[in-house]
Amino acid sequence: MAESKTEQLKELFEDWKNAQREEKDEDWKNKTKGNTRYITKEHFGEDGIINEEIFDKEPIKVLFISNESNDDSKDAVNRIETSRIQSFKDYCNNKNGKDEWSGKLRERVCALYKVIIKNYDIPENKVAESFAFMNINKRGGGKNINDENAKKGYKNHIEEYCKYYAYYIKNEIQIINPNIIVWLSAKTYDMNLHINYLGAIEEDGKKIYINNTPILRMWHTSYVKMKNKPLGKFENKILDKLASKLEDELKRYNI
Repeated sequence: MAESKTEQLKELFEDWKNAQREEKDEDWKNKTKGNTRYITKEHFGEDGIINEEIFDKEPIKVLFISNESNDDSKDAVNRIETSRIQSFKDYCNNKNGKDEWSGKLRERVCALYKVIIKNYDIPENKVAESFAFMNINKRGGGKNINDENAKKGYKNHIEEYCKYYAYYIKNEIQIINPNIIVWLSAKTYDMNLHINYLGAIEEDGKKIYINNTPILRMWHTSYVKMKNKPLGKFENKILDKLASKLEDELKRYNI
């Protein structure tokens, strides 16, 4: 019997964890670590398909790609391994339907998913198991992706990590096999990480695909200085402007 995608991802993550542990200290300190204080080489946040049974039934399979989780705090020593999958499941099962995270990442990702499926009536948390989500940097980082090493002649640590672990990142995307990728960071999208390290290609000017899957350029969910017109579908102004940006991207790709 063929392995499920969830099982394949678990195996990939075990190999990925070993690769992180074996990373050269010099590369870790100067390239992939960034400004983190409490995160070690062994820190790893599992992600991927939130609920494979639900995901398989969705007519449009969506993967959201973000940079890294904001995990660099003193209590990080008590959570070497974390799970974004469990985080979204917890949000889905929250009785009051609220995202209790300060950055509202889960709520905002779910709102963006509603834009893709064109269903604005369902509560945000009720679609939290319908898609896939992954971070590029599995170790996690701080409040933003800026770092001092990038000022010393190295690339940004997200780019260094993407370059170092490109094999695993590409394999995770391939296993998930989405119809649409929403890249949740204009900054790292514009670094061309997908083209330089992940095998994506540019077609028709500014349209980018990986394995024939369109990669949509989206702001990070924490970005709130939006000057675009709202979509008119959400009462929350931040959700509505994020939704409007994504709708523009969908139109750009004729989706």
